Amino acid sequence: MYNLSYPIKIACLLMIAASVSACAPPTKKTIVYVKAPSTANTVEKPQRTQAELYEREVKRRLSAGQSVSPEDIRPLADSGDGFAALRLAQSLEQSGASASDVAHYYAIAAAAGKGGATYGLVRQLRRPGIENAGKDRLTWIEQTTNGLARKGDPVAAAFMAEAYRSGKPFGENRDKSLSLQTQLAEGGNANAALDAITTLLSEPDPSREELEQALSLIDVALENGNLSTKTTAQNLRPRVVAALSEEPVEG
Repeated sequence: MYNLSYPIKIACLLMIAASVSACAPPTKKTIVYVKAPSTANTVEKPQRTQAELYEREVKRRLSAGQSVSPEDIRPLADSGDGFAALRLAQSLEQSGASASDVAHYYAIAAAAGKGGATYGLVRQLRRPGIENAGKDRLTWIEQTTNGLARKGDPVAAAFMAEAYRSGKPFGENRDKSLSLQTQLAEGGNANAALDAITTLLSEPDPSREELEQALSLIDVALENGNLSTKTTAQNLRPRVVAALSEEPVEG
């Protein structure tokens, strides 16, 4: 073996290493594919329109008790917002607006369940000139108020019973008036019981069924009424009993 010097040995080793590296199979590169996030289920949040932003600001100011003009409140009230409708009705009433306009917005507020709105509605329906409201508007107000009455609002029920009895402002309707009077009486309203008795006995020849209903309502008035109401009911009893005795019993 040749006695090679140290530098020559190093050179030989480097040459051998290079030769081995050249003969080795190439290393396989691994490519990693990263899947892009899917946008199929991504919902882009819609931008608020100027109208929506303005409506939001009006609501904020109303809630804060700040001053808002009727012109700014009206679109919100027309959309059915009860609080806005109540504020608009109060503003219109203070400014002396027509009974028709004021009642319209009180009706919207009452239908939305805003406290005190029914009192304002009835107050407007008693005003002179309410019957001059357009037919469509008056019909809508009637339906709304009657709906409140049927749901148990005592203020609406008492007014509608009176309105259907007197014919103002929705026209006379004896059956609807009696139905509401009876509804109130069943809730313990002695005055409504007397009104229902009067309605039942107003017919020239009341049926036996109507007389029996009147007798039952007399008991309601006697149980729930004040001294004056009880006295009136007690005085009506003999008349009803006498009429019943003259009626033939069916069957």
